[in-house]
Amino acid sequence: EIYTLSLHDALPILLLGLGSTGAVVLHAATQWWGARRAGVVLVPRPGWRDPEVRAVVRRTVPALGQAGLYAVQTLTLLTLANRVPGGVVAFQIALNFYFLANNLGTTPVSLSLMPRLSRMYLDGDEASFHDTLVRGLALGFFVTIPAAVGYLVLDVPLARAISFGRMDSTAGFTMIAVALLPLSLAIIAQTAFRILTNASYARQDTRSPLRSMVLQTVLCLGLASLALLAHGPAVVLILGSALSASLAVATWHLTAGMWRRLGRRASERLIPSLTRFVVGAAVMAGPAWLTANAVADSLRRPFGPRTGVIAAAVVGAGIY
Repeated sequence: EIYTLSLHDALPILLLGLGSTGAVVLHAATQWWGARRAGVVLVPRPGWRDPEVRAVVRRTVPALGQAGLYAVQTLTLLTLANRVPGGVVAFQIALNFYFLANNLGTTPVSLSLMPRLSRMYLDGDEASFHDTLVRGLALGFFVTIPAAVGYLVLDVPLARAISFGRMDSTAGFTMIAVALLPLSLAIIAQTAFRILTNASYARQDTRSPLRSMVLQTVLCLGLASLALLAHGPAVVLILGSALSASLAVATWHLTAGMWRRLGRRASERLIPSLTRFVVGAAVMAGPAWLTANAVADSLRRPFGPRTGVIAAAVVGAGIY
């Protein structure tokens, strides 16, 4: 059977593609302008014979492999989610929440740590490297632990608030909520994995994160294959659980390797900070849940669930 797409139907898709491409172009132009203000004018030219370029490219190959393996996982999970009607949309929405929390709490920390950690490594200051890395992990967890707890307790309200079109049904927001549940826990593991990956790069080690990613990929694809035996919302639950469990194992593998190389040479400890963050997140969970449901019940759809989630976020952040 052949499906045709009219211009009216294709226009929104075309605008989404043009908007995404335009955003990338604008982002690259902003980076170029920033580099120019810093006195570095970026002009494309052949330079493959430059020894420094070749050295960078050699170190980049494992990082490219790591990114490729992560893309394979995502593609496989979305393909398996397609077994249930609406599964791809539901799982992609849940993934967007997962990426949002990490992009807000993990990416800025990991990128800003890297130059400082690189200097400490080149200076041979392992104690300061350890302390700075612990403080960076604590800063990342400061944002992502309450985000993960918030996703857990506001799972259903979030799913109701974000559902639209054909997903605005009991079956639709149920799948979103079920997919988001295990991915909420993956946020915390991804925080450590991303920061430790950049810390490894600062030590000119691009192979350790790749080995951990290979382990994650094997586990993720193996566990995700169980979705072939499931039906309905259980499919996206298995897929989210596969990503979360495999990421937790890969994070443990990368963390153990990093701490083994650093040894016990510093005074900073991560456990006290983690305890405070978990307690603070637990204290905020109840009021946030009550606020979301009270506001949603007092207002009609579609504004009730969305207003309730916003109010819950404000109340939770204030308490935390």
